[in-house]
Amino acid sequence: MTAAAEVLNVAQPALGLQIRNLEEELEVPLLIRHSRGVQPTPAGEFLAKRAATILRSFDDLQKDLQSFVEVSRETIRFGITPSAMLLLGSNMILQAQDLMPKAFFSLVEELSFLLINALEAGELDAAFTYQRSNAPNLLHRAIMQEDVLLVTSPDIDPSCEPIRFEEAIRRDLVLAGQRDIIRQLVEEMAARKSKDVNVVYEAQSVAATRNLLTGGIASGIMPYGSIAAELESGLLRGRRIVDPPVTRTLYLVTQQRSVPIQSEAELTQFLESAIVLMTERLGDYCRPIDQ
Repeated sequence: MTAAAEVLNVAQPALGLQIRNLEEELEVPLLIRHSRGVQPTPAGEFLAKRAATILRSFDDLQKDLQSFVEVSRETIRFGITPSAMLLLGSNMILQAQDLMPKAFFSLVEELSFLLINALEAGELDAAFTYQRSNAPNLLHRAIMQEDVLLVTSPDIDPSCEPIRFEEAIRRDLVLAGQRDIIRQLVEEMAARKSKDVNVVYEAQSVAATRNLLTGGIASGIMPYGSIAAELESGLLRGRRIVDPPVTRTLYLVTQQRSVPIQSEAELTQFLESAIVLMTERLGDYCRPIDQ
């Protein structure tokens, strides 16, 4: 007790009083007192080990909190669909870092309905998506209308001429699942005409869909962005769908935040440059929407 009092720079009687008060509060003896000094009870040993762990955790907490003071770098979480990612390329992360050096840019690639779910849950700050949300805290900006094509292998259909909607849906089709926006558009249009859509295969993966298309096993109704490389190389053929056309709308969906993003101006500049690049790469297959 004498040595402990010296280390703590308190008087020995005061230290003894504090320990007795602690024993009364915890209702358990912590020390065994005898003529040669004191030794800890099992409860005292347990308390000493647990207290040391708590103190170390508190030190770690102080260090973690201090890092927020030393590095005030905000995280911007942005969502993008697979077809938009193919058009823009993964180097958009590097472009974002160049424009927003004070922010950490996190890019999430998912289907539109999953991006909407993440936005509604507050897990994303903004996203390019082909679906809307009714959530009151989300803002929508319509960016462009994009044509959806009938896509086939040139071995089974070498034509690049437009095709009527009713003829397109009679083909042996591979489409994504029921929550996919293109699947919904096609089935809604077919229902208005009292027609059935001949879905032979269902594949959520763009890679699996491409394999079925290039193998001549099925036709697809897809956006240009998903198969741009294959169309340009001649591996696949794309035909515009007419009477009526199938189009989808790209939206920029953002969180309505009470605290603005610090890099708001830089983020806006980055998004505008991404929109210009997407419009250029889609060419005649899209029409910008004037705001």
